[in-house]
Amino acid sequence: MQYKHYQHVLAFIFAIHEINRNPNLLPNMTLGFKIYDNFFEGMATYKSILDLFFKQQRNEPNYKCDKKGDVLFVIGGFMVEYVIRMANILSHYKFPQITYGTYEIPVTRNNFPFMAIREGTLYTGIVQLLLHFQWTWIGLIVSEADSGEGFLQRLTPLLARKSICVAFLERTVVAKDLNFDTNKNTVTHNILSIHSKLLSMTANVVVVNGDTQTLLLLVVILHTAEFKHRIVIGKVWITPPQWDFTSNIEDCCAKTFHGTLSFTTSTRPVPGFQDFLQTLKPDKSLTRFLCIFYKFAFGCCHDGEFKTCKHCTGEEKLESLPQSRFEMEMSDQSYRIYNALYAVVHALNAVYMSRPKTMLNRNTSKLVNIEPWQMHAFLKNVHFNNGAGHEVWFAQDDMSSGLDVINWVTFPNKSFLKIQVGKMSPSLEFTIHDDVIVWNSRFKQNLPRSTCVESCHVGHSKTVQEGEAICCYDCTPCPDDMMSNQTDVDMHSQTEHIIVECSEVSIIMLYSVLGYVFEAPGRLQRGSLALQTLQRAIATPRKLESLPQSLFEMEMSDQSYRIYNALYAVAHALNAIYTSRSKTMLNRDTFKLVNIEPWQIHSFLKNVHFNNGAGHEVCFANEELSFGLDVINWVTFRNKSFLKIQVGRMSPSQEFTIHDDDIVWNSIFKQNPPGSTCVESCRVGHRKTVREGKAVCCYDCTSCPDDMISNQTDAAHCVKCPEDQYPNKNQDQCIPKQTAFLNYKEPLGIGLVSIAFSFTATAVMVILIFLKNWNTPIVKANNQNLTGILLSSILLCYLSSLLFIGEPGKVSCLLRQSAFGIIFSVAISSVLAKTITVVLAFMATQPGNRMRKWLGKKVAHSIVLSCSLIQVGISTVWLSTSPPFPDVDMHSQTEHIIVECNEGSIIMLYSVLGYVGFLALTSFTVAFFARKLPDTFNEAKFITFSMLVFCSVWISFIPAYLSSKGKDVVAVEVFAILASNTGLLICIFLPKCYVIVLKPALNSKQLLTEKRSN
Repeated sequence: MQYKHYQHVLAFIFAIHEINRNPNLLPNMTLGFKIYDNFFEGMATYKSILDLFFKQQRNEPNYKCDKKGDVLFVIGGFMVEYVIRMANILSHYKFPQITYGTYEIPVTRNNFPFMAIREGTLYTGIVQLLLHFQWTWIGLIVSEADSGEGFLQRLTPLLARKSICVAFLERTVVAKDLNFDTNKNTVTHNILSIHSKLLSMTANVVVVNGDTQTLLLLVVILHTAEFKHRIVIGKVWITPPQWDFTSNIEDCCAKTFHGTLSFTTSTRPVPGFQDFLQTLKPDKSLTRFLCIFYKFAFGCCHDGEFKTCKHCTGEEKLESLPQSRFEMEMSDQSYRIYNALYAVVHALNAVYMSRPKTMLNRNTSKLVNIEPWQMHAFLKNVHFNNGAGHEVWFAQDDMSSGLDVINWVTFPNKSFLKIQVGKMSPSLEFTIHDDVIVWNSRFKQNLPRSTCVESCHVGHSKTVQEGEAICCYDCTPCPDDMMSNQTDVDMHSQTEHIIVECSEVSIIMLYSVLGYVFEAPGRLQRGSLALQTLQRAIATPRKLESLPQSLFEMEMSDQSYRIYNALYAVAHALNAIYTSRSKTMLNRDTFKLVNIEPWQIHSFLKNVHFNNGAGHEVCFANEELSFGLDVINWVTFRNKSFLKIQVGRMSPSQEFTIHDDDIVWNSIFKQNPPGSTCVESCRVGHRKTVREGKAVCCYDCTSCPDDMISNQTDAAHCVKCPEDQYPNKNQDQCIPKQTAFLNYKEPLGIGLVSIAFSFTATAVMVILIFLKNWNTPIVKANNQNLTGILLSSILLCYLSSLLFIGEPGKVSCLLRQSAFGIIFSVAISSVLAKTITVVLAFMATQPGNRMRKWLGKKVAHSIVLSCSLIQVGISTVWLSTSPPFPDVDMHSQTEHIIVECNEGSIIMLYSVLGYVGFLALTSFTVAFFARKLPDTFNEAKFITFSMLVFCSVWISFIPAYLSSKGKDVVAVEVFAILASNTGLLICIFLPKCYVIVLKPALNSKQLLTEKRSN
C-alpha cells in the first residue's frame, strides 16, 4: 500500500475547496470533480476514461447516457504507460489532458496540453550532476518497459558525449501486478542478476529510472542484501522525480538510501494545506478513496463504509502517522496536481471573463455550449501566480519550473530529512552546493569517487585499453620531447616549441606530393622555415606525370569528379537565373546579376539537369547529386604501381551488379573467393539458431524437426511440408506420400485372408459333419436348431472379417462394423440360449418344479431373436445418424496417407462392441455356474471355456486398438474377430466332432440311457 499516493487526492480536493471559496475565480459557479483509480492496470485505465465520458455503469462509446455533468478537462497520468493509454482515447475526442508525470510523451499530442517536467531538463541535470563530481563510471537500472528504453535512448548519447561510461546496465522486468504473482521465475532471475551486479561492480554511483514496480523490485533486492546477507549496499543513488522510496524505509533500506540524490519539481510551501489536512475527518464529505486510506492507515472507517471495520472516533490525525507513511508537507507530485488544477480553472475563468454569447448564459452566469477542444486556446495562454506565489505558465505545451536536487537523509528511527542541495533552472543552468550534501555512511562524509581507474598524473597521458570502455585506460608517460601539465590528458598535444602536430603532417604530405621528402624531418622549429621550404618546392619546375602513380594520378579521381560536377551544377543554376532575366536579379543594362542573395539560388539549383563534359547525366534527386557507386578492385604491383578495375556497380535505383570473374583477390587466397563468416554455413536440412549473447552472425546449426525441411544453406527457418508430403532423409525436399491400407497383396493382408479362409473351411466341415449326423443324440442335445444358428453365425463371422481388408469404400465402411456386430450378437445370443436351456433342463428334472413349462424351442428362439434385435436397433441408429464413411489419415504415419473408414460416431462404435461384450460376459457368468450340472451332453463346461477365450481376446483388443496407428488398427480388429470366433468354434464344437467322428459308439441313445440310469 503506497500511502503517500493518497496525498495526490488530498491536494486535489484542497485545491477544489480553495478555488470554490475564491470569489475572483469562476464567481457564482461551483467546480465539481470525479476521481478514478486504475489500480496500476491498463484495462482499468481504458474503462475509467470510457466510464467518465459515456455512462456510469456500462461503457457504450459515443453514447452519452448519463447527464449528471459535463467534463471539460482530465488531469492524470503519473506513469507514462497509462498516460499513453489515456491519450489514445482523449486525443481521439480532442479532449485536453493535463498530466503531472515526468516523461517525454512518445505519442502524437494532437496539440493538446501535457503538464509535465520535460525530460530534456532531467537528462541534462543528471549529466551535469555527474560531471560536477567527476563521476565517469556509473551503473544504470531502468525498467524494461518502453519508458525505460526511451530513457536509455536519450541519456546514453549525452553520457557518451561527455565521456561518462556505463559500468553495468540492468533492466527490471515488468510484472502484471505489484505482488509479482506472474512470471515468478523471470522476476527471481532478474532480482539475482541485479543483486549480483550491485555487489560486484566497482561503480559507486547508480542512476535509476522506472515506475513503481521498478522501485518495489529494487526494494526487494536491497532488503535481501540488508537482512539476509547482512550487507548494506552503499551507493550514491540518483533517482527520478516520480520516485518516493521513503514509504519503504519503515520496513528496510533506511541505511541503503541514506545520502540519495533525487531530482524533484521546484516547489514552495502552499499556505493552508497543512491546516486542511489537520481538519480532515473520514465522513461522507470525503471521497471513497480517502475512506479506504483511513481504513489502512488508522484501521477505522466511516459508518457503513466497511462491515468489518471499526468506527472512526474523529480523533485520528494525519500528523500522527509516521513520516515514512504520510508527509504533512505537499510533495512535488501533489504540487504539480495543485498547479494543474489551477491552470484549468484560470482557463475557465478566462472563458467566463471573455463572455462570448455561445459560451455564457448571461442570466445564470453559467458556461453553456462549450466543447472541451475549445478550451485549448485559453489553456495555452494561462499565466498566473499560484497560492505559494510561484509563477506558472505553459511553455511549448509544458509546465516546468525547473528541478531541485534533493539530498535524502535517513535516521535509525525511520524518519528522514529532505535537503535541497542544488537546482536545474528551466534555462538549464545547474548549481549545486557540495558542502551541504550528506553522503552515505559508507563514504564517511568524503566525496565519493566513481571512476573505472585512478586519474593519470601530470606528465602522463591516457591510453585506452583495447576492448574496454573509454573510461578504462592505462597511464603512459609522455615521450621525452612532450609534456602534460594536467591530469587525465587524452593526447600529447604540445612540445616546448609550439607547433601543432596536424599542421606539420599536412606540410609534410604536401612536400611528398611535390616530390620533396625529408629524410629525417623531425619537428619544424619555426613557421617561417616551413613556409620557405614550401615555396622552394612549388617554384621547382617538375612535371606531374613524372610523379609515381602512388603519389599522383593523372586520371580524375572520384572526389575530383564530384567537385567538377558540383561546380557545373552551380554554373547551370546561375545560367538559369541569367536566362530567366528576373528583374530582381538581373541588371538588363549590364547583364550582371545584382541584388541576389545566396539562398535565392536554391530553387534554381534544385531544378538543375544537364550532361557534363564526360556525357554523364547530372541532376538533383532528393536534394542530392547522385550517380550511383562503382565497385573498384585495386591491384598492386611490386614496382609500387597499381591498377583500378571496375568490377561492379550500385545504380542510383539501388540495383547492384558485380562481376566475380574480374576480381583479383589477395595472393593469400590463391584466387579463390575468400570466405568471411563467424561459423560454417548450415547445410540443407538445418536451420540457424542464434547463440545467446553472441552476434547474429554467430549461430549453431540445428536439424529441422521431423516434419519440416530447409532446401537452402543458412536457412533462418525450416518449412513444414504439405499434409500430403513428407521430408526425405536429408530433409531438403518434400516427397509425396503414398496411400496405404490393409490390402490383399501385402504379407499381413495375405496372412489374415489365409487364416480367415482356413477357418471358414473348418467351419464348413463342422457344419457338414453336423448335417450328416443331424438326428444323432449328441447333435439333438441342447437344441439342435441353436447349434445350427451358432454354426452359421460363426461361418458368417469369418467371412465378415474380409470386409475389413482391401481399400475402404462407401459400402464396405457402412457394412463392416454393423455386420460384424449383428453377426456376433446372434452367435453370442445363441450361446446364451444354449446355456440357459441347460440350466432350465436340469431344474425341470426336479419333482414339482414349474420350470418344465419353459422348456422348449420357443424360449431359446426368443432369447436369440430379442438379443439380436437390440444390436440391430443400435446399428440402425448408428447408420441413420452418423454413418461411417471413407476417409484419409495424413498424420499417423510419416510416409503414408492411410485410407481408412471414419466411424462417424465413436460412441456408437463402442456401443456396438460394448453390447457384444455384455452378451459375452452374461453367457460366461451363466455357463460358469452351470458347468457342474450332471448331464450327459452338458455343454456348460465348453461354453464357459469358450467365453473365457472370447472375453480375453476382446479385453486384450482394447489397449491394442487404442495404441495402434494406421492400417495396424484394422489388422488388430480383424485378428480379434478371427481369434474370438475360433475360440467359439474349437471350444464348443471340437469335443462333439471328436465323439461324432472318432468315437461314434458314444453317440447313441442306449448309452445315454445307461448313463442316466447309472
